Amino acid sequence: MARVVFSDLNSGMSALPELGEWALEAVPADLLQQAVAEQAAPVLLLRSGGDDSAALELLRQLGALAPDMVRIHLCCDSSAKYVAQSGEIAEYSLSAHTDDERILFAIERAVKVRKRLNDPQLQELVRGGAQPPELPPQVVGINELIDQQVPETKTSVASLFRGCPELLKGVMKLLNLPFFGFEKHLFSIDEAVHLVGLRTVRDLTLLVHLDQWAQQPQGWEAFQFEHHTARALETARLAQKIARDALADRITQSAAYMSGLLHDFGMRLLVIADPQRYYRVMEKAVELDQPIYGVEKLEYGTTHADISAWLLSQLGASPRVVRSVLYHHYPKAARDGSFTTLTALHVADALLPSLPNALNCNLGGKLALDYLDRIGLSDKRVRWQSMAEDQGVQLTSYW
Repeated sequence: MARVVFSDLNSGMSALPELGEWALEAVPADLLQQAVAEQAAPVLLLRSGGDDSAALELLRQLGALAPDMVRIHLCCDSSAKYVAQSGEIAEYSLSAHTDDERILFAIERAVKVRKRLNDPQLQELVRGGAQPPELPPQVVGINELIDQQVPETKTSVASLFRGCPELLKGVMKLLNLPFFGFEKHLFSIDEAVHLVGLRTVRDLTLLVHLDQWAQQPQGWEAFQFEHHTARALETARLAQKIARDALADRITQSAAYMSGLLHDFGMRLLVIADPQRYYRVMEKAVELDQPIYGVEKLEYGTTHADISAWLLSQLGASPRVVRSVLYHHYPKAARDGSFTTLTALHVADALLPSLPNALNCNLGGKLALDYLDRIGLSDKRVRWQSMAEDQGVQLTSYW
């Protein structure tokens, strides 16, 4: 029987949820980290009260201790902002008064994602390549500032980048690309935080960190990694705009942005692992007139989207980001019934121009009209198409 570890950070334990075939094990808060370190359970239920920043930090720490563990946060008497912020860290952030059936549904959906990420063929492929880099301390430090809800107009992150000139240079280079539309050149990372926010600076920092780790192999000319980064930036911006247009909350908009930045990073890892093999995959996709991700599945038993999601999970990215990246080519498989981060990413990737390449292979996505029908947003397609066309012009001129 699968285990669920339950811990209540409030002064006294309230009634434990009943979760059918899942065996619930109550662990005192002061022993929780030790229990997870010794024997991580597939699922953690953490209950806290109010806007407890320590609970958010604990969720991050437990995620680092056991990356494959599903974390579900039950929030009691918490603000809407806090619940949304918790949803950046845990797979699900729910009211502590949520009924047991809903909690069980959340567990089953989250476990399904974990199973996809632990697929044997995916694991065999990623374990055979270079191991992911450690999360840069700048990202860790910015996450701490986000958890503390510091005012973005007054905070400073410059000290976090001290001694890392190449990383800082890379982030500022991205911020000064024409995609951001600033009227003047930015020289200060703190000024950037005031203009775009902590989350965007954090996400760009992670992108630069990964760019520096996974560089274009010598001799690879099928497509340029620099162009790949440009398309990722525009996918991120469009996904964020789509989320805003759908009246999603700020956290969802931020998750859409990060999803767009790294949704196709697995493609680079496949190229780096064996450039000739991936070139043949591209050739076959053109020959068969099939999406690149379909031919990847035939060749590798997995796709660049799966690899991207796995990498993000290893780096401690928000589970909603991991989930949207995992399903962005097959959104119906997520079984959503309304707008989510996945919707924003799927639409943005499908509507923007494909990455230019030597074979004229379509390296982008395909819009799933039946998915938009299912979530009741077909009427938004024309508007989102217009938004994508505007950004597509800017993107193609940059290429």
